[in-house]
Amino acid sequence: MLTEEPLTMWRWRGRSTRCGSHTEMPFTYLLGNPSAPRGHALLLLRSERGDPGVWATYLVVTPITMDFTKYLPPMFASFAAMAPQSAAAAVPMPPIPERLDSEVAVRRLAEARGDDLLDGGTVDTQAVDRLMLVTAEAAQRYHDAYVAYLRTVPETPAVVAQEVQSLSADELTAFQALTEGEQLSELSKLVGKLRYAVSGHDIYHAAEARRQITALASLLPPKYRIDDLLGAAQRDDATADRLTELYLERCFKILHEEYEQLPALEARIKELGE
Repeated sequence: MLTEEPLTMWRWRGRSTRCGSHTEMPFTYLLGNPSAPRGHALLLLRSERGDPGVWATYLVVTPITMDFTKYLPPMFASFAAMAPQSAAAAVPMPPIPERLDSEVAVRRLAEARGDDLLDGGTVDTQAVDRLMLVTAEAAQRYHDAYVAYLRTVPETPAVVAQEVQSLSADELTAFQALTEGEQLSELSKLVGKLRYAVSGHDIYHAAEARRQITALASLLPPKYRIDDLLGAAQRDDATADRLTELYLERCFKILHEEYEQLPALEARIKELGE
């Protein structure tokens, strides 16, 4: 969410293809937590010539590492050398950003899909090689941030994985029979159960609550950002309870279409989540 306070910014060195000099390009999170990237993000760029609209692409950190340059069509072969040569990078789709009408349109997409939203600053949008280079560099930076975050996520103990079975057909059917509002109410109860287990260091019941929440989340739209809620509920620090409450409050604001109250709520979530 855009706020009056300074936004978190990554910076890297990019090469200007027109003059050969190095310029510093900004990389800003407009939506999402820089310390916990989701692994999928919309990247937007603006024209340094002042052309209307924004240019956007979608960055995805694939679960299977691949060398994206192997799949470049012949028309882009001459640009491949300018892209980062690491096989480990987020995949930009499309590799050259497409023009959209406004930042508002991109933000709406990111919020609806539960994506991170990244601002790549300004670029010469008429220079295809420059657009492709900036996109590739942003993809690499986003991948690196995601991998760094993933290393901090603890693995579920093997004993828990064996003891906690998948959701039964009866449980899933019961969840499916609920209205969206009832599903959120059930989610609130399960989150309370998870917080109690986490605070008591009860590994088994914490895993059971995660299993139920994950199953329930599969029935709810991405706009509720249940993954972020689950992440907050599993934290074991002084801000965990309040951050979890804010995420739950956000869910019910969206359910009741109280969108005007979301900006302030998002700002508080961002402040506690950093």
